[in-house]
Amino acid sequence: MFIARLKVLGINALIGFNSYHDDGYVDSIKKHLSRLNKKYPNQINWNEPAIGMCIGGKRLFRTHIHIFYLDQKSDINNIRTRAHEETHVLDYFDRLDILEKIILLEQKVKINFNELREDNDDCLIDRQVRAELGAIYALKTRGVNLNDLKNCPEYFDFAREYYEKHKLEKKTT
Repeated sequence: MFIARLKVLGINALIGFNSYHDDGYVDSIKKHLSRLNKKYPNQINWNEPAIGMCIGGKRLFRTHIHIFYLDQKSDINNIRTRAHEETHVLDYFDRLDILEKIILLEQKVKINFNELREDNDDCLIDRQVRAELGAIYALKTRGVNLNDLKNCPEYFDFAREYYEKHKLEKKTT
């Protein structure tokens, strides 16, 4: 059994006999994706602007997941991006339960990632919202005020609303 060590989320997850690669900061998403496409044929062709990616490929009887991202010259934005991509890794390997438990234990927020799948269909928006919940966890762990974030995608706002709505209320005596 192999372990994915997700540094920004602070999670180690068993991933079976698959491989996880954090390729780190890259100069160009498109160029790095092109290199991976040579290693794992039949990958996606991505033309949209992106600041980070999580992709998988098959090789030697196992799945290899790679994450990579651009350095945004901002610690807060880099944390958000890296945690977002690491959450995609947990999602890919069906290990979001680990993140659910940690968020509940550390931040007293009851997240149900399965609830964020529209009629058991896994659309792109749902995956992005789940990934942003991981980013919110990582930012809050570091004491970042979410209002300090700039240029976040629309699904970040949805994830933030979901997160706030699911905070467990403190009981007063």
